Amino acid sequence: MRSLTKNPNHLSAISVAGKERGSLLGTRIPQVPKFNKKIEKGLKNLFTEHQSGFGALLRYDNAKFVDRLMLESQEGWSSGSSCISACSSGSCSFLQPRNLDDSLTKYNSELKDQLKNCLLTQKPDITFDDIAGNEYVKDLIRETVLLPALVPSLFSKSRGRPRSWNKILLYGPPGVGKTMIAQAICNEIESTCFWVSYSDITSKFIGESEKLLTMLFQMAGESSPSVIVFDGIDSLVRKRSGAESETERRIKTEFLTAMDILQNERKNVMVIGTTSMPWELDVAALRRFDRKIMVSIPDKDTRSHTFELLAGQNHDLTEEDFNYLAEITDGYSGSDISIVCNEALLKPVKMLQYTSHFKKVRKDDVDYWTPCKASDPEAIERSLTSIEPSQLLLRKVNLDDFKSSINNCKPTVQPNLIELYLKFLNKYGHSEQKRMMLSEDSRHLSYFC
Repeated sequence: MRSLTKNPNHLSAISVAGKERGSLLGTRIPQVPKFNKKIEKGLKNLFTEHQSGFGALLRYDNAKFVDRLMLESQEGWSSGSSCISACSSGSCSFLQPRNLDDSLTKYNSELKDQLKNCLLTQKPDITFDDIAGNEYVKDLIRETVLLPALVPSLFSKSRGRPRSWNKILLYGPPGVGKTMIAQAICNEIESTCFWVSYSDITSKFIGESEKLLTMLFQMAGESSPSVIVFDGIDSLVRKRSGAESETERRIKTEFLTAMDILQNERKNVMVIGTTSMPWELDVAALRRFDRKIMVSIPDKDTRSHTFELLAGQNHDLTEEDFNYLAEITDGYSGSDISIVCNEALLKPVKMLQYTSHFKKVRKDDVDYWTPCKASDPEAIERSLTSIEPSQLLLRKVNLDDFKSSINNCKPTVQPNLIELYLKFLNKYGHSEQKRMMLSEDSRHLSYFC
């Protein structure tokens, strides 16, 4: 207006234009949510002109554009002046303010649909009895998870009464059973389980990853009692550095905030995190976990029990054979032993690829065909395709099969990696687990240290 005062010609031009376009000057042009590219270009030229105020509006090109301004409505296309007059009278339905609550509800519903992939519809078929060894870990899990679920009246978040540990971190070398323990927890307790990976809560849109994480904790609170399992949590709350992106920082901040809110709320929500690199976690994230439990490499007794569980019934091994296998597999993880057993069990199956002779055997009053050497007196030359699969009988797995498999499968956990876990245990672990790891009953760690 200051520039208009200095130039009286502008004021006279305004008075003339006011008579011609009284409705245009007296009515504020509303902000249209949708318009085509031609209108968008014209509005950009109109409001980015060097001249300001009515001077830019009264230029011939701009005034001509305003006259030709076309706004999209539900009935079709109408002129700018008619649409402006309709908006001033309140009869334009298209430019009425939209209901933001409906849009927000629809957006939250879309986020929930995206997170439904994390919801476990069926319980994992794993129990604590299926996990060999790790007795200290299983006892601590029962104390932390199962006891509050059985007797909830003994636990409370009020002062003077114990509260259940609802934030647990399971760490240890790869393949020692951290994920199996988390699956056993989801199987043992009656609750809604969310199995979350880093890709489930990340989005290409800015700000949506934090909303997904917030919505995850909100869904867990609405369906409590519930369990949220972050498998590989080191990818979510890694140590902060200058190389991380802004999205990663916001996700970490939102996770820490959600964990603090979970501590103060009275909803029964448990968070379990598993990681193979606990030293890579952010210090603030480590503080949020009430219990930090190390799942260690199996000892001799645990390895022997693991061989017995995985070998099944189709073998001729004795108790001494299992103890011998446990001795020669010092340093093997549970996953390594599983690979050894699977390769040993495949030895009789591999014979079917090379054998050309079979002999008939009788078992439980039923005749079967089993592969044999050509020098066997009862050998009959037959092809594998000529025998029904139900009539095949494979030989039992023996000790030589396991020895051959152990020679082919080496331990995947290196000694220097075990030293890092022991350092982390001495720094953040519980005294009970420290004494157990350093006792004479845990000499299986001496191979690495």
